[in-house]
Amino acid sequence: MLDARATPSTMRRNYDFSKAVRNPYAAKVQASMRAADAEWPVEAELEPLTSAQKRDLTRRVKDSDDRTRYLIVGVMLSRFVLFYDVSDDVYTLNEPLAATLFKRKRTAQAVLKLLGAGCQVIPCRVDRHGKLVRSSLAAIRAPRRRGGV
Repeated sequence: MLDARATPSTMRRNYDFSKAVRNPYAAKVQASMRAADAEWPVEAELEPLTSAQKRDLTRRVKDSDDRTRYLIVGVMLSRFVLFYDVSDDVYTLNEPLAATLFKRKRTAQAVLKLLGAGCQVIPCRVDRHGKLVRSSLAAIRAPRRRGGV
């Protein structure tokens, strides 16, 4: 309940927040940001990149934007596909999300060489969060058997 004797002017005087500091740490944060900016070298002091550094930077940016990954797959039939998980050294049946995604094809081929025959390295895609896109695995087919068996 409000006090009956309270007038708008006394309420304004008692509850005036116009001069209050919203965030007491804001001044400290702004001061530290200004100090950090002062420590950063001015553009005139930075050395220009060499052509080799520019090529390397371009290659790294292109590599980080590439969403292609590689899976080690053992296909028995079109319904039974084995996906290899390096961390547990096991194959998962029809579960590509549990498999290891390799960034480099050469790395996947080196692991495949250690595993032996019967498997293959296939490319796939990941979304921007690094999760496997299942529709990119539509091209998995069983290898053709030679002979009449």
